[in-house]
Amino acid sequence: MGARRSTELVCVGVISGAFGVDGQVKIKSFTAVPEDIGAYGTLVTEDRNASFTLKVNRTIKEGVTGYLSGITDREQANALRGIKLFVSRDALPELAADTAKIDAQEQGEQEYYHADLVGLTVRWLDQPRSNGTVKAVFDFGAGDLLEIIWPVAQNSDEMHSILLPFDRESVPEIRLAEGYITAMPPVGLMPKPAAKKRRHKARKRKENDRDSGK
Repeated sequence: MGARRSTELVCVGVISGAFGVDGQVKIKSFTAVPEDIGAYGTLVTEDRNASFTLKVNRTIKEGVTGYLSGITDREQANALRGIKLFVSRDALPELAADTAKIDAQEQGEQEYYHADLVGLTVRWLDQPRSNGTVKAVFDFGAGDLLEIIWPVAQNSDEMHSILLPFDRESVPEIRLAEGYITAMPPVGLMPKPAAKKRRHKARKRKENDRDSGK
């Protein structure tokens, strides 16, 4: 059996806004099969102050659409934008679906819930850069991939994004209790640094100073 975080709630999705005018919501699902987010029973907010049942209507590129109990119009649905949805750990099946596997070398294969990996901090081992965050977990048929994002520059809202292979070479350490993984990206995967802008004004000023004999 794989590792589990010592917490009672697991985040399985986040509401991204209204869909249509009849109270449907769009939900970004963190489960391996997006529509399974509606199969785990009652969904609660992180502070447990609100709870919903979800009837999934259909899958979309960004996740699923569906009806949350008590939400009957577009205004109510939009008011929930950004709300994370959680389920009790006990409601999840033993590690089977919605998991990512990694070869743990001497310890054998280990499995992790996608929801356990999403949101973890990423500490880079190859070179200094801003810490990243695991945004999502994908499996396109050739093995699990972690979508990692991190700021393009300090205090920037623009993000770099890569798909990191979920294997021991690329992810040497997984510390669920501490909330982070370490990452060693394969050669050629990381985006190239942006070219430095030429300082035309500084160059022009130097030329003017030289012409004036300063």
